[in-house]
Amino acid sequence: MAAETPRVTSSRVGVRIVFVKNAVQWRFLLIEYVECSMTESEFLSLAESCLNQVENMFEQAFERDELDVECSRSGNVLTIEFVENGSKMIVNSQAPMQEMWLAARAGGFHYRYDGQQWLNTRDGSELFATLSRLAQEQNR
Repeated sequence: MAAETPRVTSSRVGVRIVFVKNAVQWRFLLIEYVECSMTESEFLSLAESCLNQVENMFEQAFERDELDVECSRSGNVLTIEFVENGSKMIVNSQAPMQEMWLAARAGGFHYRYDGQQWLNTRDGSELFATLSRLAQEQNR
């Protein structure tokens, strides 16, 4: 039986290539095709707004003496550094996948916009709620 070739039925398709690393080397795991729900310019506008909101959230927490953090931004990458322990959280946009990505001590997370909010692609949790929880954990 011949393997089927994936067919693209929309011009708005992103591709996620997943690799895993064992103790010695990286190995290819899978290719996932994801239908994109908005135009690139719509995504970029939403992503910019999201990054601004995240940065404002952390700056306000700093001003209220809730967290000792420093935020720095370079293009689509926002780095939040926890001053006391030197750990970092990184939030960035991934235009090809139309996702926001979060890297923290607890792991890496991908969020997709559902028309109202950014939801985790695995467990459905909301981005800002997760950021608040992880920031408290990472600040210890």
